[in-house]
Amino acid sequence: MVSTSTSNCFGLLSKYRTELMGISVIWIMLFHGTFHVDINFFPVKIGFAGVDIFFMLSGFGLYFASLKKPSLLKFYKSRFIRIFPVYAVVILLYFALKGTFDIKEYLLILSTVGFWTGEVSFEWFVPSIVVFYLGFPLYIKIFRKYPNILTILAILGPLAFIIMTVLMDINLGLKVLFFTRIPIFFVGVWLAKQSQNTTTPLYSKPQFRIALYILSLIGFAVLYYIHTYVNAYWLWKGLYWLPILLIAPGLSICLCQLLDKISSIRLSHILVFFGSISLELYLLHERIFYPYIKPWTEKLGISEYLVLLMAGILSIICAYLLHKSMNFILGKLKLL
Repeated sequence: MVSTSTSNCFGLLSKYRTELMGISVIWIMLFHGTFHVDINFFPVKIGFAGVDIFFMLSGFGLYFASLKKPSLLKFYKSRFIRIFPVYAVVILLYFALKGTFDIKEYLLILSTVGFWTGEVSFEWFVPSIVVFYLGFPLYIKIFRKYPNILTILAILGPLAFIIMTVLMDINLGLKVLFFTRIPIFFVGVWLAKQSQNTTTPLYSKPQFRIALYILSLIGFAVLYYIHTYVNAYWLWKGLYWLPILLIAPGLSICLCQLLDKISSIRLSHILVFFGSISLELYLLHERIFYPYIKPWTEKLGISEYLVLLMAGILSIICAYLLHKSMNFILGKLKLL
């Protein structure tokens, strides 16, 4: 493992990366519940920010993976072997619940091509992360020479594109969820590089952390204003997700510091458990259990809150079993 300095505030992101993923997936699951249950609590209503933390941590992790200098084939294999087998199973479950199967539609979803061509609408997260993985080897080569300049371009470029689509009234559909997350992914790469920085005392100073927390608070304030007062039409132009760029780094470091202070082994184990099955849990909750919350409520005639809880528990159990099964099969095939 590549060493990082935990006196440097960014080093805490490496120490608690899996725990943060666990917190993020729980936050996302709570957010999904707001579509069926009236949870009038602002932090839950913006649980989509958990996805931004996922992307930031993905960029963070890829930076350290690149330091091992794997071959291009090995890099892609290690990334995609964790995604596509699980994705293939979840898509099959999706078709099984629909009661129909179309091989063309299945392949369009599995390859993620259907999302980009607009032929199939399944979900957006995996198609997005696949694009980041595909482009990362080239990005990191340029990043090593010009880390700050490239990061600034990776932030400003997508922001300029989104502003252009707003001014030209271009409807990106679900693809707006990808474009608004490009900056935070590459911020994650930059943070990983800075986490190894032992020559810049600024990152270890309390004042720097306070500045990050202030940025997060500003981001929360902007997001609250947008969520409360801005027309939904403009939200889907990208305004809803851009403030998370200010929130995610400071919030993540704040959570890491809390975990560091609490030093609870039991809490850490729980969060690591959720973090280790985060992909399976996200996909199963989003695509398999979450869509059936309302039908189950009507059919069983019980509280929607209870159905939401049942869906969450079933998602966790199935995600764990899927995770273990895939690891067992891939291990037997010597693909891990």
